[in-house]
Amino acid sequence: MDDLEFRRRIFADPYDTDQALLTSASGNPTHQKLLDDVRVLDGRLQELVQSTPIPDSLREKLESVLDTTTAEAIDSVQGAPRLRQFAIAASLVVAAGAAFSVFKPSGNPTAEELAFGQQALSHVYTEAALSFAGGAPLELQQVNTIIGELGARVHDTDAMRGLHISFAKPCAVTPPIHSAHLVMEDEQGQVSVILSNSSPVSREFTFGDNRFSTTVIPMGEGALILIGGKDQSLEAYRELFTNSDNVEWAI
Repeated sequence: MDDLEFRRRIFADPYDTDQALLTSASGNPTHQKLLDDVRVLDGRLQELVQSTPIPDSLREKLESVLDTTTAEAIDSVQGAPRLRQFAIAASLVVAAGAAFSVFKPSGNPTAEELAFGQQALSHVYTEAALSFAGGAPLELQQVNTIIGELGARVHDTDAMRGLHISFAKPCAVTPPIHSAHLVMEDEQGQVSVILSNSSPVSREFTFGDNRFSTTVIPMGEGALILIGGKDQSLEAYRELFTNSDNVEWAI
């Protein structure tokens, strides 16, 4: 079973007992780790959903975030109830002030803004096990091919050429919002940079858990999301990607 099919299946139902799925996991350490990680996350979200009542006011706010197109996109996905549960649970974390281990938002974000950031963090969790293996750095031209569809472009500057960009692919943090996910590697570890062409974010804010630190920055109609290790400094990447000499934004 290839990586794409495996991910699609376990995100729809991490407890699927299909023999082909289980064989793929047992025969591939990367697949097995991803399956284990998704099951742990699913268990945490189940606990959160069951233990946290949803106030009517919060439900109305969450529903207002999703337009008709988004709702149709979610309903069209196999396993949509489980995917919807992930999104709602992420929002509950935000509204209730709960977290997996540590959750310290700063910058006075709204519930909608924090939910968007948490969904980006959840995306990094689910991508990390399969996709972030170290490799040769990508050329800036390759990166621009990915992010160009979002109205963004990195310039050929010394600062940008000095980056070790090991991963770049389109993604959808919250369908139908289009995003691109880049991964940089430095001496401190890996940093995810997510560029989104649309977002509910109107202010910069930060939050984190026991593994990652996240900064969300509004950029025109879109957003720049930086995610690194919980003790990792993101300031250099913030300065790099918000500097018009290095990155051109048209969103």
